[in-house]
Order: sequence, then C-alpha cells, then structure tokens
Amino acid sequence: MALEEMASCSSPETSAKANGLHGTFLKGNTVLGLLMAEDLMGDLEIQFYNALDTVNTQFIERFEQAGFHKLQQLENVLLHGDMDKVVEEYPELNSRLLQVQLAMFG
Repeated sequence: MALEEMASCSSPETSAKANGLHGTFLKGNTVLGLLMAEDLMGDLEIQFYNALDTVNTQFIERFEQAGFHKLQQLENVLLHGDMDKVVEEYPELNSRLLQVQLAMFG
C-alpha cells in the first residue's frame, strides 16, 4: 500500500522509483531477491563477527602482556607516589631515593 501511495506522489522522481519498485514487487522478484540477500547477509554476518573476534584477540594479546603490566605498575608508582614491589625488581632504581624524590615532586 505504501508503494502505491508513493507512486501517486506529485514528485516525478519519487513516483518513478515507487512505480518501478511496485512493479518489481508485483512480479515476485523482490521476494526472491530478499531470500538471496538473506543468504548473503548471513555469510557476511559470520565474516563480520569473525573479524570482530580477531580484533578482540589482537587487543587482548597486545595489552595483556606481563611486561606491559609491570610498566603500568611503574607508571602508577611515578604518578601516585605509592611505592610498590615492582620497584624492587629493577636494580637501577633506589627505592629510598625514589621515595624521597616522589615526595618532593608530589
């Protein structure tokens, strides 16, 4: 019914498109096209979710590394001034001097 209403519209461009769509719909080609598109969309949907899974896995692998977590802990020590055991893992850092320096700048 909506295509028939659009076909009777005063705008020639809208009317022409609606007439064409209405004619195609009456011939039954639309249903076949929709069924074919549904199969294609199902395949594309599977590929889309596979791509999302791949991206998610890549982000997890990149940001969940052990070295990255240690760097985050060191960053927290520098930003908040709270000493952590991670400082003891680095012999080049003197925890007492670092604590004094962090108190001066914090």
